[in-house]
Amino acid sequence: MVSRILAVAGAGVTLVGVVMLLVLAINAGWFGAVPRVAGGAGLCAALVVAGHRMISRPGGRVGAIALAATGFAGLYLDVAAVTVIYDWIAPVIGAIVGLGVAALGIGVALAWKSERLAVIVTIGAAVLAPVVTGEFSLTLLVFLFVLQVAAAPVDIDRDWPMLRAARTVPVVGALFLATFAASFHSAGLAERAQLLALAVAVLAVAVSSSLVVLRRHADVVSLAVLATTWLPVLGIATLFEPRIAASIDGAVIIAAGAVAYCARRVDAPVHTVLVMIASLAALQACSQVSVDSLRTIALLAIAVALMVAAHRSASVAAWWTGSAFGVIGAFDLSVSTPVEALIDRTFSDELSWGSVVASLTLVCFAAAATLSSTVVDALRPLREQIVIVASLVGLYGVSAAAVSFGVLLGDDRSGFVAGHCVSTVIWMAGAAVLLLRGLSSRDHAHALLTSGLLLAGAATAKLFLFDLVALDGIARAAAFLIVGVMLLATGTRYARAFAERPTPVTTDADAPATR
Repeated sequence: MVSRILAVAGAGVTLVGVVMLLVLAINAGWFGAVPRVAGGAGLCAALVVAGHRMISRPGGRVGAIALAATGFAGLYLDVAAVTVIYDWIAPVIGAIVGLGVAALGIGVALAWKSERLAVIVTIGAAVLAPVVTGEFSLTLLVFLFVLQVAAAPVDIDRDWPMLRAARTVPVVGALFLATFAASFHSAGLAERAQLLALAVAVLAVAVSSSLVVLRRHADVVSLAVLATTWLPVLGIATLFEPRIAASIDGAVIIAAGAVAYCARRVDAPVHTVLVMIASLAALQACSQVSVDSLRTIALLAIAVALMVAAHRSASVAAWWTGSAFGVIGAFDLSVSTPVEALIDRTFSDELSWGSVVASLTLVCFAAAATLSSTVVDALRPLREQIVIVASLVGLYGVSAAAVSFGVLLGDDRSGFVAGHCVSTVIWMAGAAVLLLRGLSSRDHAHALLTSGLLLAGAATAKLFLFDLVALDGIARAAAFLIVGVMLLATGTRYARAFAERPTPVTTDADAPATR
């Protein structure tokens, strides 16, 4: 262990010394450009040759790995300097030559069966490349991407998690820094497009290599790589105008779905990661919508879709993600369709057809959340609470939809009154359905009974505390009559159901003893 620590430290110090010498020579104007480049390449090649000779000697493996890693990393930095500083070769040619140098270093690491050699080459070149180039440019990002490409084929037959992290973290971090910088200096369209293309290329390499590993076994590093490499694409999307940004987010959602389909037989929790990424992209796309009602509808529609997915796959991650979208959508609805507009007709001008559609979508979400929770085993202890909360959410959605629809069809007064009358009746109808359903359901009888009684109590309370004051004339009488008949019918049905149940026969043995 001591020899390995000393060798790795020596490799790092030597590599830093080489870079400092190159930078110092450039700044001081020593030797001229050609001798500097040739001298750096010759020194690095000598280190590689020395490592190759030392590997076969007894006890020479540690030193050989350090020497070879220093040499290959230095050669890669020499190519970067020739491309960026001296402009002797085009960036495309420089990237190809750099790919060859990095691939040669990774190939030697494979031949020597040394993950440490591959990691030192990758990390050394990635960390010191900005020092050599002296600027943070797209060309530097390309050279970091080349390191990722050169090390990716290792995943085909080797399990080297440290190398997976070493090749991914530098390029992803650099993309985040480039996005942050571009947001401040108002980068042009061409620069943003190039940045996006590079982020997509990084994502493609990371996804393909991660799936190769995850098909063999669940690997935490591969899952982390799979999750983090989507984020630069989403971050770069914010640099574009809303329509283009929303299109990029939509493309991310489609791509995540395609990857999930390709990984449908993978045992690792890949689908959970992809659901989170797609949800984040959908949330970002919704934030680009400026119209409140459209944004609310989009959020709640995504929540419904996630609940349907949770019902089909019994995925607890999809259920909780859909719940998060539902909460955000419900909050957004409470802003675009405020409560005061539902209880005071003087604010009814804030209601719109968008309010009707969004409110009905909220009702669909409440129903979908309740139904999907019945097939997710992890939610079994919370099933009753879920039904109660979903019922309350549905109440708000029904009331908002009924009142908004009434106001839009009629005038402020008659439409407002009719909407509340209909909403009270719907409340009670929902309570009756839940209570009657509870009679025939053994698994969910208690939850249905509890939510049905709460809903019936809420309808009755609304009838006496709000409708009695806010409604008048035929609407008030109709609300009381219809709700009363429903209560009577439901109570009668419950009484008949319990009366029809067979009573247990009591035998003499079961009877209490008497004197």
